[in-house]
Amino acid sequence: GVEEGGREEWMMVPGEHDFLKGISKSDFRGRKFKNSKSKRDTAPAEPINPEVLAEVHAIQQAYQESRGPSLLDAHRQSKAKQQQDRTAE
Repeated sequence: GVEEGGREEWMMVPGEHDFLKGISKSDFRGRKFKNSKSKRDTAPAEPINPEVLAEVHAIQQAYQESRGPSLLDAHRQSKAKQQQDRTAE
């Protein structure tokens, strides 16, 4: 029946399932990871058309030229210059 507050009896009575028994460690086994390569990785790569390869290299070259030197390269050069200045003194 419906009790005060509009809740039915099954909502008010606790369940009979014991969660601690459900997650007990006695039956737990760790997952065994397979440390092997998948078979589809072993397929040889198809040769790339030389025209497409040349176009890709041209695009990469234009991209590198448009960006200029990376900040990491500039930092390394400045550190190397500072090191040379110290050793020269």
